[in-house]
Amino acid sequence: MITFVEILIFISAMFFVGYPIFKKSGVVSRESGVNETLGGLIHKKELVYTAIKDLEFDYRTGKLSEDDYKDLKEKYETEALLILKEIDEPR
Repeated sequence: MITFVEILIFISAMFFVGYPIFKKSGVVSRESGVNETLGGLIHKKELVYTAIKDLEFDYRTGKLSEDDYKDLKEKYETEALLILKEIDEPR
């Protein structure tokens, strides 16, 4: 009888510990999908800002010509503006 109770307790414990691991992860609420999208956009924004800072540093140290600097800076600023507009759009 004690062995049966021990097995029952062990199975119950494994169920409660393992349930979050094995439950369906395909069901995504709308809210978590929005949070994932927003997080991805914020990450992209940070990457573009870092690229702009690196670009300015390279220009100031003489690694880039003025024409290349202007072209790349315009490209990155346009990309940053598009990302910021996407972040500001209501969901």
